[in-house]
Amino acid sequence: MTVLKRADTPDRSVFVSVLETLGEHLGELRESERAAWTQAVYYLHLLVFHRRSVGERADLDRIVAEHQTTLNLSQEEVTLMQTMAEHYLQQGIEQGIEQGIEQGERRTSIESTLAILNTRFPDADVHTLTLTLESITDLNRLKQLNIEASVIGTFRAFQEQVDA
Repeated sequence: MTVLKRADTPDRSVFVSVLETLGEHLGELRESERAAWTQAVYYLHLLVFHRRSVGERADLDRIVAEHQTTLNLSQEEVTLMQTMAEHYLQQGIEQGIEQGIEQGERRTSIESTLAILNTRFPDADVHTLTLTLESITDLNRLKQLNIEASVIGTFRAFQEQVDA
């Protein structure tokens, strides 16, 4: 539990100290607790690989290696934990990139639409639409509105199109 509480500490030495304390607890395990601790160590691999620095990975790997026999883990299981953690990290990175791209597309579409409207209707208060456009989650709808902004006859007609 202490590891999770300190998961976001920016001070590497504090986090490594927490991992060292974990290592001490691993050395004092009772047979009946091994399965729970094995699962906890797996989650720690995910935490360290996902949220902590590369240098701390080596610290966790060292602690796990020191207590590999205590946890009754084979080298294959340790490798599997690391591989799974790396896989989930990569999956998270890819998902984050995809979300970032989509957010960038949304932002660009909104800004482009507002720029078109400002150019076409300089006397209109175009920025009143900013929050409305930002609340639209469907990227295709935003793209369609961007096209509409280029061809629609009046600002009022565009507002009605947005509200439709």
